[in-house]
Amino acid sequence: PYRTSMSSPPAPLPPLSPPFLLPESEMEAVGEPAAPSEEGGEAPSSELPPRLFRDPLQDDTGLYIAEQVASADDRLKSYSVAFKQELKDVILCISPFISFKEPFLLVPKGMRCPSRDYFPEQVYLSPLLNKDFKELDSRRKRQLLKDVAPTSQAANGSLPPRSIRVLPSHRLTSARIAEHLGSSQDLAKMVADFRAQGGRIRQRDVDPFAQSREPSVKSFSKSNSEEERGQIQNEMAWATKMDCLNPVNHQRVCVLFSSSSAQSNNAPNPCVSPWIVTMEFYGKNDLTLGIFLERYCFRPSYQCPSVFCETPMVHHIRRFVHGEGCVQIVLKELDSPVPGYQHTILNYSWCRICKQVTPVVPLSNDSWSMSFAKYLELRFYGHQYTRRANIEPCGHSIHKDYHQYFSYNQMVASFSYTPVRLLEICLPAPKIYIKNQGPSKISLLQDLKDFSQKVSQVYLAIDDRLTSLKTDTFSKTREEKMEDLFAQKDVT
Repeated sequence: PYRTSMSSPPAPLPPLSPPFLLPESEMEAVGEPAAPSEEGGEAPSSELPPRLFRDPLQDDTGLYIAEQVASADDRLKSYSVAFKQELKDVILCISPFISFKEPFLLVPKGMRCPSRDYFPEQVYLSPLLNKDFKELDSRRKRQLLKDVAPTSQAANGSLPPRSIRVLPSHRLTSARIAEHLGSSQDLAKMVADFRAQGGRIRQRDVDPFAQSREPSVKSFSKSNSEEERGQIQNEMAWATKMDCLNPVNHQRVCVLFSSSSAQSNNAPNPCVSPWIVTMEFYGKNDLTLGIFLERYCFRPSYQCPSVFCETPMVHHIRRFVHGEGCVQIVLKELDSPVPGYQHTILNYSWCRICKQVTPVVPLSNDSWSMSFAKYLELRFYGHQYTRRANIEPCGHSIHKDYHQYFSYNQMVASFSYTPVRLLEICLPAPKIYIKNQGPSKISLLQDLKDFSQKVSQVYLAIDDRLTSLKTDTFSKTREEKMEDLFAQKDVT
């Protein structure tokens, strides 16, 4: 019979995968599904079948490649590499040949220490470690260099005008001077203030990229571009954070100070327990090297701060610990002062490796006025400094391998550097989990078997001992007499 296309069921569609998962070869092989013709044959159809939808988030074909998420160790390693590079490029100390190592928590050993989990992932913060802020800082430097560079003349030959600000006249210019400068304190203060104020003409060199501690709200509201708003938001975000790579924050040194004496009543405890002292260079908690020597080393009336100690300071040892080093101060009293220098501080050094001694010279005014905190920083970090003028070659560090001596009258103060072995603090886990596991059946059977064998051994030992006692105590004749006695008793 004649068959039409309506009398036969349509051919089933082949199973399809999501089009975005199929390779090009499979897409060409699948092609378009064929539709039946009126002659019973199959011919291509112009209508495309609906595509099957599959959620790409629930892919089970294995063709998707999951995004690789960096682990915490990888992030710490990348952060450590970036920090090490920035630390190498930035200048944190004005003294030459002074370099700082990366912190312990950023070295491989510190990243694996048990106490690392108690610190945040980024312990040390700095805008230089932030890509956006680093780009902003480079733009700021380029802008400042452009402003500082000599400006080219304009087309008409004149220099481009720069905004200036004229301050009001100082009161010294209109004051009537009728007294001598040395006899009037008010006039001397006025002259000093006039010299400190400087000139009246000030140029308005505004740094458009300067980091302000208190960014104004008006500037934020007036900024029209998204870039300016992002800059102000970054300034507000970093305003309350401590920049570890900013040279301003490294103009100080923190030391662990302690004082002890073996002859003190406080022994073996220290007279001054270790406590942290933050000394700002030429600022808070700092004093000159000369004042420290005269006040705390050579002054006879200076006594131990401890109320329970009556031992003279010559028998005390004072220590300043910082990082991996310790500067130790020991006093010693001589029999007689150096002739001709009774009231002068003398300075000399002695190498503990090659036993060389530097010449004895008076302490210069520049050395006397040197910051004691800066002196300690050089002792801790200035290991590359060596002697400049010496007959015999000595390449040892003058701050690490030398004992430095300061002498005044009959008292000598010795400053020496010794390395410190750092110990790590290992804290217990916040929660201690105890597994309550009862004895297994096999272990109980084994214990019972062992106990039974030990009991059998004990009883066998007792039986052997009783048998030996019976054999050793009674003779054969006595046994016969006892047997006769028992026999007679049985008869009766």
